[in-house]
Amino acid sequence: MIYVIAAAHIINGVTKEQIIASKGILPPEAFSISITIGYTTDFTKRRSQYSSSLPRFNVLFTYEDGTEEDKEMLHQYFSKFSDDNLNGREWFRWDGDIIRFFKSHPTIESIREAIIPVLKKNRVVDDDFETLVNPILYKLIKNEGRENDYERLSELHNEMLNTWKKVNTVSELFPILKTFYDPAKIDEVDSWYSTQLSLVVDIETNVYSLSTITCFNDKMKYVCELVPTLDQDHRELFLDSIPMVFKKYYIALGPGGCELCKYQQVDLERENIRER
Repeated sequence: MIYVIAAAHIINGVTKEQIIASKGILPPEAFSISITIGYTTDFTKRRSQYSSSLPRFNVLFTYEDGTEEDKEMLHQYFSKFSDDNLNGREWFRWDGDIIRFFKSHPTIESIREAIIPVLKKNRVVDDDFETLVNPILYKLIKNEGRENDYERLSELHNEMLNTWKKVNTVSELFPILKTFYDPAKIDEVDSWYSTQLSLVVDIETNVYSLSTITCFNDKMKYVCELVPTLDQDHRELFLDSIPMVFKKYYIALGPGGCELCKYQQVDLERENIRER
């Protein structure tokens, strides 16, 4: 069963002392509203769990014949609304577009018809991007000496992905990159990229295999098991060609540390913060 719930969360900045002083009665401005899209085989039990862990929540939509695969697809479809302030991948910022989507799609069949074509199109674009453009992205970051600056990496990643969606060929990408990035550095990377094409072809199968895995835990496990088997050149290029989150955890924790976390993203992030 798929369910959609709106819930109130105490916002960052509200202190424990304020909560105690309020005697449990906080003003509305102390809360933020988020949406969770989840899957369960026992909604009564899940609802009871929410009752004990959330100050306020409301069930918005349910789909009795929804599957866990449907949940994963919905998470991908609404990923741009992910609420980074909350643990787990099921929480999204409150947004009218999400509510309007579910209101206009009352059955799970209509949801699938709406999102599957979009996800397929995005996957083609994203797969090509990870294979062809991510090496360019990481080379630019390395040239800046900021390969561990994940905020800058995320910013440049988004800029390049938006550009890539408009052109879809590397030859068209470089001239556009020069409009918002140092042209001399782009020329340098262009020259470097030409020498990397044979390596790109070698690791393309591995990158594609990773892209076909839908579960985050399984993706992380695949990376941790594959990377130690690659030589240094292929290892660096593979890590530069995959989504940055997997590289971040692999570099920070190593395959052993990731395995101890059972490849769970919440545990990986906690350990990553602890290691800093």
